[in-house]
Amino acid sequence: MDDLFWFIGIGLYLCAYGAVQFGFISGSRLCFVLLNLAAASAVLVSLCKQFDVTIAVLQIAWIVLSLIGIARIASRCLAHHAQGDH
Repeated sequence: MDDLFWFIGIGLYLCAYGAVQFGFISGSRLCFVLLNLAAASAVLVSLCKQFDVTIAVLQIAWIVLSLIGIARIASRCLAHHAQGDH
């Protein structure tokens, strides 16, 4: 089961990066950030059986950066809606 999470995570990383490179999505869109968050989370879960601290630190950093990205996108969205209310 841990290998399944590993492959799902790697697949999500590749899908996210490929989608940006082929112009399907923008790197500043919520979809890209959520794909990266899901990828990092899946890889982190895969480490439960065979823990590797360096990979874990990288995935945690990726998760934190994704959460920051989500907060920035939400802030922009709220600011945009607040401007429209005036």
